[in-house]
Amino acid sequence: MSGPYLNEIRTGGEVKQRLRDIMYDVAEEFGVRGAVDPRPVPHITLFGPYDTDNGKTVKSRLLEIYEDYDAVPYRIDGFDVFRDSNVVYFDVVPSEELRSLRRDISRELRPICYDYPDYDANYFHEFHITLAFKDVGGRLDEILEYAQTQYDPQFDCYANRITSLHNRSMMWEYDVPRGEYLRSDEATTVQAWQQTEKALQQHTAHDDHDDLAPSPSGFQRVSARLKAYLTRKW
Repeated sequence: MSGPYLNEIRTGGEVKQRLRDIMYDVAEEFGVRGAVDPRPVPHITLFGPYDTDNGKTVKSRLLEIYEDYDAVPYRIDGFDVFRDSNVVYFDVVPSEELRSLRRDISRELRPICYDYPDYDANYFHEFHITLAFKDVGGRLDEILEYAQTQYDPQFDCYANRITSLHNRSMMWEYDVPRGEYLRSDEATTVQAWQQTEKALQQHTAHDDHDDLAPSPSGFQRVSARLKAYLTRKW
């Protein structure tokens, strides 16, 4: 099969629904269809899109990498933009586990893949969940301001599922807390997600997110709010 292939983390549960609600609202407000066409799937891209002539080797290497992880925390912290590509996104603050996971994937897949983005070879990575990217045009700042005014997403999350896609369709998923490979028909069942959530509780701790600092944009929002408070006329 030819590409493109993609490896990503998909959000689940209540967080997924709340991110979707924001995506739908922004799409309706500004007529931006990119992130909700055909329907929004909030996700963090780990590697790709890419092509390969070694699909079986890619799969085996990914499974070997995933087996080393059982809890991968991250934090969703407000919004930011990529000005060079006209993208508005939910900012993601990665844990060291998430940084290591992406670097492991990049190191193992680059020698056997091609046509992947240049940034996939970078040591540092801008983790994010896309909010809007098509038809944004010159309204980048307008959309960002609207999102920041209407919402303040702050979610502590885990990479419960890592999805492998081909031509935007799920091929298989890896259940990180359970350490299990799931076919596409298995991955989407309610029972499977309940088992994932149950296993996650056994591999996580209440302080998993304590070391995650706010992103630079998060610091800017806090500073702006503090400044507004201090200069307020009482």
